[in-house]
Amino acid sequence: MFPIFSGAKGFVTFIDDCTRMTWVYLLKRKADVSHIFPNFTKMIKNQFGVSIKGIRTNNARDYFNKILSPYFEKEGIIHQSSCVNTP
Repeated sequence: MFPIFSGAKGFVTFIDDCTRMTWVYLLKRKADVSHIFPNFTKMIKNQFGVSIKGIRTNNARDYFNKILSPYFEKEGIIHQSSCVNTP
């Protein structure tokens, strides 16, 4: 799918609702989101001096694994997901 990006087979985007600032991370596996999101959170806290209060996802159950759900709870991040079968 992305032959020039050294094995990336997908991507995840993080979009700030207020500023519409967008970050794109290439993924080799969907499970990589479990490692990318905590690092992304640290980068936001370090660069902008703010913490992420909430996250909205598209109801992709791949992301609600044993790593991210406890991470959201530990960090106090409110997780919202879209309704089933909606974009």
